[in-house]
Amino acid sequence: MTRLLVPEMFGVMMIANVLMTGLVLLTDIGLAPAIIRSSRSHDPIFINTIWSIKVVRGGFIWLISLCASYGLFILNQGDWFSGESVYREPILPLIISVLTFGMVISGFESTRLATSTKALDQKRIVIMEVVSQVIALASMVGLAFIELGIWALVAGNLIGRVVRLIFSHTFLLGIPNRWVWNSDIVKEVVRFGKWVLFSTIVGFLFKSGDRLLLGSMVNAEILGVYSIAFMFVEFINTLIAKINSSIVFPILSDAYNENKPLKPSYYKVRLKLDFIIISSIFFLVLGGHIIIDLLYDKRFSDAGNILNILPLILFSNLYNPFEQYLLVIGRPELMTLLNVIRFMGLFIFIPVGFHLYGFDGGLYAIVLAHCFSIPFSLYIKKKQNLIDIKKEALIISIILLSTILLLIATGGLVI
Repeated sequence: MTRLLVPEMFGVMMIANVLMTGLVLLTDIGLAPAIIRSSRSHDPIFINTIWSIKVVRGGFIWLISLCASYGLFILNQGDWFSGESVYREPILPLIISVLTFGMVISGFESTRLATSTKALDQKRIVIMEVVSQVIALASMVGLAFIELGIWALVAGNLIGRVVRLIFSHTFLLGIPNRWVWNSDIVKEVVRFGKWVLFSTIVGFLFKSGDRLLLGSMVNAEILGVYSIAFMFVEFINTLIAKINSSIVFPILSDAYNENKPLKPSYYKVRLKLDFIIISSIFFLVLGGHIIIDLLYDKRFSDAGNILNILPLILFSNLYNPFEQYLLVIGRPELMTLLNVIRFMGLFIFIPVGFHLYGFDGGLYAIVLAHCFSIPFSLYIKKKQNLIDIKKEALIISIILLSTILLLIATGGLVI
């Protein structure tokens, strides 16, 4: 796709995707976690009420996106953004309007995805994910060949969502969905989801803040190159998030519902996940230039330099299983607190780093912001009596030593 489209298109799509993700998370009340952690996941009334909420939510998201797109159009007419900003791209409001229609499609996805996750039926879920992604990518490439430009990316995204919708109802096992609206269940779900919602909003501002801020500081071409490097890091982030939601959360939920001690289960899954994360960081940092030079043309070569620094943010994922633990025990407000701390760090560090040291300074600021909450996570873990001092000291030592070695190896730190 990078050989068929210019870098600016990827920069515009990155901002459109971030804004769409933001709208999704602004309405996230934890519907899938509510199913996974509930003992009523085999009750058709409970399941179908949640499905009905999903349908309404999908339409609501699209309606908000249309208003946001029009607002962005008006702001551009009034020259609110600088000439270099990605937000000044004339096509961006229309891209957002069409792209977010995908949330209407996703709203009709079956709740079988959540119940299959709870049952750890990962085989069917993976097949569904892979097939939908392959068809989406094939559609993008085919449409790009006939010179649809950035619309090839938009159309491919929508096609992938349609395939995923069909698979969720026909391929996954579970209760068939129909419209049900039980007021008591709605209240129960909203009660659980209010802290999840707030935490998700803050989490989105943190996780997407780098692109939102950089979009106002650099042009579409630079952001497009950044998006290529970010894609590799986000792949690992998505993988870890899938493991946490599909494996860690159900395992901890089962232990909690059976009144078993959570610390052994937590560290059992945590240490295996740590190995995946640390290995991925070394692979991306040391092999970043090779990967970029192999897969992309010279227009994207600077993405290799970004991969010398950006993958260090993955160290913060070492503490993601703890957030799953907080959800399991019904303390999402503590997860919200951690996201608030990260959010504050990001929106303080990036402008300062970018102002003092340019784009590289902004990259180091992003890494610092992601790791800013680690001391607070350790403090809360201690309060929850979940911490193993020896194991945590070992992990902290590995983080520090790995960072120093990687910065020396890539020339980011000179001794």
